[in-house]
Amino acid sequence: MFKKLFTSLVFALAALTAFSCKDADLSNQVPSTDLSTISAAQQTTSNSATITEHQEGEAEEDHSAFTRVLAENTDLTFHDHTLSGRLHSALIWGESACKDSFALLKMRFKGVTQEVRVEKNEEGKLSGKINFNQKEYQLTLVGLSQTKKELRYTLNDEVITVRILSDTFENAHFQNPQYEFTLNNKTYTFKLDQNEACWSLSAKITMIYILALVGQGGA
Repeated sequence: MFKKLFTSLVFALAALTAFSCKDADLSNQVPSTDLSTISAAQQTTSNSATITEHQEGEAEEDHSAFTRVLAENTDLTFHDHTLSGRLHSALIWGESACKDSFALLKMRFKGVTQEVRVEKNEEGKLSGKINFNQKEYQLTLVGLSQTKKELRYTLNDEVITVRILSDTFENAHFQNPQYEFTLNNKTYTFKLDQNEACWSLSAKITMIYILALVGQGGA
């Protein structure tokens, strides 16, 4: 009887180990290390957007290489969390601080230089303002969906949804991510070629891109 009991215990432990490994593999498919805890309802409705920055000692993206940003009518380079070059008719420099809730856009368009700071507002949401034709536009991150791989923003009263497409999602990072959104009834896409991005970087780099478009009449 003791032998049968021992054998049953061994099989039970083996089954439990296999189940735990399966769950661990599934957990790697969602960006849990880059987001704060999000309820199932928030994932579905995208009505909350709290991005958790990289923690000390946590693995981060390696952006030391100089890679291209693939997009129509652009000549942009991505390096070390920074976008620089020509975006349509403007020269831009966009920097995303990985460990802080902060991003910076400097933009030269038709003889005028604008500097935009993207940082947390009074509600704790990432937000930035830019001007075009004497009108101020405010872009704010208001929601996200892990399941749909989407970021949701408001541009004044307009809602902008950004879809994230990638080759794979590994170690909480999108591999070769492509971002797609509609602004002023026109669809825009841009891709970080031969690179990767977490949710935090994706949110900030997308805000830099959208603000640069708005600052030259894209809204």
